[in-house]
Amino acid sequence: FAWEAPQHGFTRCFDTVVFEDTAEGWKIKYQNVTGSRDSTVGGVARSCPPTTASEAFEEHMQAVFAKDMDKVLKGFAENARFRVYWGNTGEFNEYLGHAGIREWYENEFYGKLGDMSDLKAPIRGREENMCFFAWEAPQRGFTRCFDTVVFEDTAEGWKIKYQNVTGSRDSTVGGVARSCPPTTASEAFEEHMQAVF
Repeated sequence: FAWEAPQHGFTRCFDTVVFEDTAEGWKIKYQNVTGSRDSTVGGVARSCPPTTASEAFEEHMQAVFAKDMDKVLKGFAENARFRVYWGNTGEFNEYLGHAGIREWYENEFYGKLGDMSDLKAPIRGREENMCFFAWEAPQRGFTRCFDTVVFEDTAEGWKIKYQNVTGSRDSTVGGVARSCPPTTASEAFEEHMQAVF
């Protein structure tokens, strides 16, 4: 069940309860509670640090789509490495630490994606402390992109240690980047029309 008591500092809470049949009747065997709690009444609730790579990954994806730079950076270790390779141009850049990662997001990602209306991440997955996702924003020139994110367990919870991005990027807004030949007649027609006009 979901619950909250914001005037007492409890927000976005969710309980999972598992019962077992005992000689005395049904009893709670396990109860898990998650949510945010602020110890000062009426204060702003703070969430706990992620306890798994999966939680950290979900928080990261939510922060990216919300364009919340503070939360995006909070998900990275201080010494994180962020590498980007655009296969269609051969361009490679490495961004180090929070300052470098902020530069990537503000200038290269958010700066080029505008309102992010065509940004989609249709594939997401995880293997232990490594998560991955495929994404695209074709109207903004990003196609066939794939990120690999490696997390580490720190005293502040799970943080991103390495993130590698690869894909195709057309530096002209609205262009269609290609590292492979068109795979459908629609893609071929789109490329033809862009070449003509």
